[in-house]
Amino acid sequence: MLGVAVYLIAFLFLLGLLPAFVARQKGHSFLLWWLYGAVLFIVALPHAMVLRPRNVAEMADGKSCPYCEELVPQEDEICPFCHLHLYDPALDGPAIGHSMTHRHA
Repeated sequence: MLGVAVYLIAFLFLLGLLPAFVARQKGHSFLLWWLYGAVLFIVALPHAMVLRPRNVAEMADGKSCPYCEELVPQEDEICPFCHLHLYDPALDGPAIGHSMTHRHA
């Protein structure tokens, strides 16, 4: 019985790769879509199929979030995806009094 459960979980994780590959081709996060596809494959695959591609030209002057690796507009200080502060020590200098991964509500 335990062996069947292990095979089922492995099968679901492999099945989750399908929506992840489709979403990645459209410019979305592979890891998030892989998890979504592994948990809710029956919903995630059609969702990935109708998903709009990201507008790469619009985000060309953006930057990558160091935590979730999503493209963020250059002027944003908070990542709209993971809601973490985008701290750049080269531009902002050393952080004083707070961690660089604190969340903003």
